[in-house]
Amino acid sequence: MTGETSPVAVSVRSFLGNLPELLAAMMLDPRVLVAIADYEDHRYVQFWVEGNFIVAEVISNVNVVEGDALTKEQEAQLIAAGWSIPDPKAGRPNWHRQEWGLTAVVTLAKAAADASTRILRQGSTPDLQKVMLKTFPVQKRRVKRRHGEKAASNTQDAIDAQFENLIQGWS
Repeated sequence: MTGETSPVAVSVRSFLGNLPELLAAMMLDPRVLVAIADYEDHRYVQFWVEGNFIVAEVISNVNVVEGDALTKEQEAQLIAAGWSIPDPKAGRPNWHRQEWGLTAVVTLAKAAADASTRILRQGSTPDLQKVMLKTFPVQKRRVKRRHGEKAASNTQDAIDAQFENLIQGWS
């Protein structure tokens, strides 16, 4: 863990090449962990891992003060690649995907690598070669998750609200 205020600089290639191992290690840790990869052009991808549940996010235009982080073409590419559309009213301000189980590691690592390189164009020019990576634990809340079941205390909205509370103000 780097800590929330102590990111490490790594190459885009190294980050994406090691992302499956990072997500797998995060999945094995009993804590709730977050990883945020801030690219040189101020765009990012981020992950929230609790047990065998992973949420991956890609920046959207929702919280961007000036200009746009993504073009309409990039947004269309994210849709085509299977990313869910941001919905700030539902507490989902970024493009997102979420999955359960060990297959989530490979699936979401591939999806994030595709979004980072093909869509966000990270690593494509000399000025887009670095990423500032930070990983840190967050306080676990008492929301139980069950794959394929709906528990009274565990609705998808509760999960999404918890994640939104965790990531507010990070971007």
